[in-house]
Amino acid sequence: MFQRKRYQFGWLRRKPRRRGPDVWVWVHRSKGPAGTSKENAVIVGNVAQYPTEAEAWRATEGLRLAINTTHRTEGVTFNAVIVATCEKSCLSGILRQASTVPG
Repeated sequence: MFQRKRYQFGWLRRKPRRRGPDVWVWVHRSKGPAGTSKENAVIVGNVAQYPTEAEAWRATEGLRLAINTTHRTEGVTFNAVIVATCEKSCLSGILRQASTVPG
């Protein structure tokens, strides 16, 4: 029977470090070539960057967009698209600095 692909949200873990602050790790599953599932983990940032779990989830929107490109994407926010396209450019540094300016 045909089984449709689902939108992958994954889950967040707060992982302690020996030195420095804890980090947020986003984990999702993917299918390997033999059909077995594999857990993939990506470090989102440390708790100094993202003090709350909600902020860490917002940071994973671009990552979720990248792994769900072949899946339905109605639930993706415009911010996720911007983050995905600006992630490695110098514009992301400017946006990060603008969000930390005291106002």
